[in-house]
Amino acid sequence: MLLLLLSVAACGGGSDPSGAGPSADADAERLRWARCMREHGVNMPDDPKDLPPGGLAIPDRAERACAELRPSGRTIDMNDPETRDRFAAFARCMRANGYDMPDNAPPDVHLKNPPLWDKASKSCAHILREERR
Repeated sequence: MLLLLLSVAACGGGSDPSGAGPSADADAERLRWARCMREHGVNMPDDPKDLPPGGLAIPDRAERACAELRPSGRTIDMNDPETRDRFAAFARCMRANGYDMPDNAPPDVHLKNPPLWDKASKSCAHILREERR
């Protein structure tokens, strides 16, 4: 089972290179995937900002059925020990840089204080971008 968590620091894709925002293709791709997920029993919102705190558990059957429609953004498997360690290290870094964030923060943690999040995440974002060894 995969846990879908989307957060500002942790996900990518969907932006237009001009900086104008999400492209129409990315929006359509995301909507097709969300529709497929709902057809397979996952209460997936059309807008990732509407994900519930803590993300969504995606059953393997829904993941397999909709794999070809998956948007190009990132899905994070929090069952992976390396991923959990990386997010815990990110949370420690954020705390060290003045942003109160638990190790198991919900995906909307950045909304608590956006200006402080932006400032602290500049020092910590590299932790989430590190390549697997």
